[in-house]
Amino acid sequence: RFLASKTFFKASEAQLKFSPDGQALLVRTHVDVDTGGKSYDGASGLFFMNGRGESAIVRLPKEGPIHDVQWSPDSTEYCALFGFSPPRAALFSADKNNTLVHDFGEAARNTCRWAPHGRSFILAGFGNLGGELSFWDRKTLRCLATVDAHMTVAHEWAPDSRAF
Repeated sequence: RFLASKTFFKASEAQLKFSPDGQALLVRTHVDVDTGGKSYDGASGLFFMNGRGESAIVRLPKEGPIHDVQWSPDSTEYCALFGFSPPRAALFSADKNNTLVHDFGEAARNTCRWAPHGRSFILAGFGNLGGELSFWDRKTLRCLATVDAHMTVAHEWAPDSRAF
């Protein structure tokens, strides 16, 4: 028996990200050719689905590629980095309306990683970006610190969330 199903148009590939509690799913789609002519890298889309059969397009406030999407450890929200350079980062609630909780603005970043305890997360720019990491407090939504980590090739939180 299917819990939910969805047909995706304008998609040649999809990345599925289940919430940590397994009750919801984010589907990141991509197509190599943008028929709208806005990008030579193709087009991206983000969709939300849950176990009750509800699904919705996540309306991102800036056009362009989706660089990263990560669930919070408690599955109540997710962070998305999206848009043409410089990308925008935002926090969304994991309900059927995908309400925008907080907009972190635009900066040279393409990665979000939650600490295992969920009280903090990083927004960072790796790969072809400068390697700046910003550590954020989830409760206050304030930046705790920013450091440079140029040419980083591996990154991960410690299991106790004390080191990154």
